[in-house]
This record gives sequence, C-alpha cells and structure tokens, in this order.
Amino acid sequence: MILTKTIHEVTYQRFREYLDLTYSQNIKQKVVALSTGYPEPGEFPLPKVILSKLAVEINGVEKPRQGYGWDAGSQPLREILIELENSLHSTNYSIRNICMVAGATYGFNRILEAIFEGENKGKKLLVVGPTYYRMLNRVERLAQIDSVIGSEKKEFQITAEELIDSIDANTKAIFIANPTNPTYLYYSEDFFEKIIPFLEEKRIYLIIDESGDAFYQGEGNKRLKRFPAGINNKYVIRIVTASKKYLLAEYRIGYVLADETFMGDKTKGFIKIIGDDIGNAPLAVNEAWVEIALHELAVLRNEKCSCQQCDFITQMAENNRRMLYLRNLSMDHLLKSPSVENIIIPEANFNITFKINNYKYKSDIALFKALLKDSSISLLPCSGLGLDESLMYFRLTYGINEEVLIYGLDRLKKFLE
Repeated sequence: MILTKTIHEVTYQRFREYLDLTYSQNIKQKVVALSTGYPEPGEFPLPKVILSKLAVEINGVEKPRQGYGWDAGSQPLREILIELENSLHSTNYSIRNICMVAGATYGFNRILEAIFEGENKGKKLLVVGPTYYRMLNRVERLAQIDSVIGSEKKEFQITAEELIDSIDANTKAIFIANPTNPTYLYYSEDFFEKIIPFLEEKRIYLIIDESGDAFYQGEGNKRLKRFPAGINNKYVIRIVTASKKYLLAEYRIGYVLADETFMGDKTKGFIKIIGDDIGNAPLAVNEAWVEIALHELAVLRNEKCSCQQCDFITQMAENNRRMLYLRNLSMDHLLKSPSVENIIIPEANFNITFKINNYKYKSDIALFKALLKDSSISLLPCSGLGLDESLMYFRLTYGINEEVLIYGLDRLKKFLE
C-alpha cells in the first residue's frame, strides 16, 4: 500500500504531457491512437429505438422542448432512473435522492463544494488510486488531498482494512472509482460491507465514481452490474453517467445519488448549487435516457417490450459481444510479445492495462515518447493515472476499429522487439 500527498500533481502533469505530445505529433504525422479512452463513433451503435428519441424533429416538425425545467433535472427522467436503480440494486431511493448533472466531472466538483464548505473547508479528501486524477484538478481550492494505492500484487486495488488504516481525524470524504481506472475491476460486496458502516460511524462521505461501469463482462450474459443494497447509505454519494455506459458523452449528462439531507432542495444543499449554477442538465438526451431506462427495466423484469420491431436487446447484446471479442483479441496479440509481462483482465469498459518489461527504458513516459516518435503510436502511460512510472504499465483502448487496433498492436510488438 502506498500513501502519498503529492501524487495528484505529478499525475496531472504526466497526463497533460501525454496529451500534448500526442497532439503535436499528430500534426506532423498521423498518429495511431491506441489509448483514445472512448470508442469511435459508429463502432458500437445505439439501438434505433434510442436514436429516434435523439432526433430534434418528428416528420419534419420540431419536437416540443422543456425549456429551463426543474432545478434537479427532468422529473420524468429522474423518476424512471430511480425505479431502475432500485430494481437493479435492491435499494430504496426516492425522487429526493437524485439530481441530474452535466457529466461526472461537473457533478464531482459540485459535490466537493457541498461537502467542503464552512467548517469543513481545508479538511482532507482521501483519493483511492490509481484513478483519473485530471478530474481532481480543482480540489485543492477546497480540501487537502491524500492518495492511497494498493500493491501491484493485488492489481493496485486496496483492501477495506488498508483504506480504513489510511483515514485520519482530518478525513472528511473518500473518492473511489468503481470499477477502477485504469484496471476496470470492481470492488467486492464484502469491501463495501466493511467500509460503509465504519464511514457512517465516523461521518465520512464515500464518493463513488461509477463512470467506468459500462460493457460489464461478468456473470454470464448480464450487461448491468449489481451493487450491494447498503450502497444507498446516508454517507454514500454515487456519480452515474451515460457517457460510457450508453456512449452519450457528447450530451454531458449524468446523475448524483445521495441522502436527501445532503441533496437538499432548490433553497439549500446540492440541488441549490446545481440550480444556481446551470439548473437542468442538457435536455436533448432526456427522452432517450427515459427510453433506455424503460427498456433496461423490461429486461430486468423479463417483460416483453411494447415497441414494434424493437432492436434494443439485440443491439445492446451485440455491442457487448463485440467488445468482449475485441478485448480477447487484444490480449491474444499482447501475449505474443515477450516484453508484455502482466495483463490485468478488465471486468468492464473498453480499456485494458498491461505491463511492459523493456530494460532499454526506465520509465513508462520514456517508452511512450520513444514509441510515439519512432512508430507514431500513442499509448497512455499509467503514470498519467497515478501508478509509479518505473512499473511500466500502459492503458490500451480496445473498443476501436478492429483493423486500426490490429495494426497498432502489430506495430507495438515490432517496436518492442
């Protein structure tokens, strides 16, 4: 277990360096991006029954629009999302527990404003790494930051005991990604069952970023991951987004789930912060997400869909099948290289993390630079997500065009030889 106070600063610099060098190189010569972090448009199409809801007109006539709407976001959307959450996780959320936000990073920053105000300003946020530290760039204006990272032997996941041991009297909130980033592994029910009662007793918030919970690849053919019922504890704040789960990142829409005392209303609490800032999250996608939730509920309840010629189940299943195929294809190619030592098999998402053992380079950032310069291949060094650069881990996005993926992996193998 590693506990550090400065890792977020180094990690942010590393991630920026990776982005800047990739963009600069792409101006000179076309770069094969193996770490896009997001599937290319059209590779995993949304069902037509959902796409139809994103249209701005019907038969040439503009659809009615909501205007400014509710402070906490579209009420019909919130109602169906609550029903889906309770059906999936056996929780007992109500409409008072949900607020729509403009994506995960925006929601996270507003959560911090709600927690670290008044007498809590300057107290500690404990970050469980590795993670996407770039979204933490504004934290220091409100709180101190400590990071804790599990050992390489445990695939960088900490245990409940290690997390509890990292908490001190100044800790006010903990931030954790579930699944993790870049490894995309879920924490177990046992993990949450151990830490949540402890945090409730200490009155410490647990902020769970579920952005990576997409294309779940466990438990047979189930697409949606279930979390333990205790996840709706009064000191647990969850961030859920449509960006990766439904490939709707351009709409910048998600939601926050929390206890109603934290959530508040239009006059106080988290909802007031959102209402005073932007009010409703982008409305263009509301109808589409309602339709998605209705279909997800029908699947969970084994009910027949009422749509005519509905392609929701078949298209979503095909997307998951293809994502799993590309994951396994990537693993097969990586295993052909003697320099690849450890592949961490993800349980979700469209990224995979692996270690390169190449004695010519002493850090992941040095190998990244050489690979970019010599082969025009961009591969994210995991020091940009909080891992020690000397460990030589990299994150590959396999949810891209198959030909591009194979071409890039072949060039990587050749470079490592």
